[in-house]
Amino acid sequence: MKKIILTSLIFSTLICACKAQNSINSSDLTVNDVQILFQDVSKLSSNFGQPQRVLNDYSEMDEKSSLIYEYSGAEFYVMDNKIVSYKLNDKQFSFSRFQIKVGDKIDDIRNLFPDSYHKKNEGSIVIQILNNDLFLGIDYHETTKKILSIGIYSY
Repeated sequence: MKKIILTSLIFSTLICACKAQNSINSSDLTVNDVQILFQDVSKLSSNFGQPQRVLNDYSEMDEKSSLIYEYSGAEFYVMDNKIVSYKLNDKQFSFSRFQIKVGDKIDDIRNLFPDSYHKKNEGSIVIQILNNDLFLGIDYHETTKKILSIGIYSY
């Protein structure tokens, strides 16, 4: 009987420890209320104006050339004329329908993504993006607890 109880307890603990972090739908991944992920690169200029500069890059994982469109406070990564990821570094860009911005307190997202919030680690929170091989990364200052950047990244 003790073996069954102990085995059940260990199994329950493993299930809780492996519980997935909160996730977000790719349809919620907007910048200033505009869906841009996987959209044509022309969506950038039509919504944010001309970039400060465009840099050539290379994706070793995909073994393809790519471009980085740099704006004041944001970088958008483009491959095959599609926006494949981005990083927001300034409060002029709001993220998702939740209107999360750089400079907001990290505690503000506690109710939106409670599992991910409780698993935060050394100034970073990771949130799985559903049906994609991507994740949302939110970096914050550990002392001030203010968000420093919000990005979409591939595994």
